[in-house]
Amino acid sequence: MMIPYETKRLLLRTSEASLAPDVLDFYLQNQKEFSAVEPFDTADFFTLPIQRRNLSLEERLQSEGRMVRFWIYKKEDPDHTIGTFSFMNIRLGSFCSATLGYKMDRDARHHGYCREAISFGIDYVSNRYSLHRIDATVKPTNQASINLLESIGFKEEGLLKQNVKLNGVWTNHLLYGLIISEC
Repeated sequence: MMIPYETKRLLLRTSEASLAPDVLDFYLQNQKEFSAVEPFDTADFFTLPIQRRNLSLEERLQSEGRMVRFWIYKKEDPDHTIGTFSFMNIRLGSFCSATLGYKMDRDARHHGYCREAISFGIDYVSNRYSLHRIDATVKPTNQASINLLESIGFKEEGLLKQNVKLNGVWTNHLLYGLIISEC
């Protein structure tokens, strides 16, 4: 297993196939909450083989510099995933940008863990990839997520109409952006 990154209260591990059992447990315990905000693209998403496959794919994409995902653990409980966040669609050159996504276990919300982890992640991708901006989207009804983004410095930039199909319905999302450097 890789050496985790550390923040004041957290351990952050990048994706690798060995995390699959704990990642599956994380998704299963939060399936109802996550289904309301995330499209799960296969019926067998909640299985160990699919989680191993996804983690292996993320590991490869990370080695190619196209994405990075961190799995969040409390230092006092380093074997239990409490959340995840990723920077996807990393584009260099004239764009120097990425898209942020994140999820937290329902029992780990409202403790500042996600803000602490994402703040580390922004510094990490800013230094590693020299990014200029990071985008994030959020459902207009998800006030907790809006508050999180704004507390980190993201600004609302617009409405993406019928942006994501969730449970068979096209849903609107707010677009948020964070300018992090002049790359």
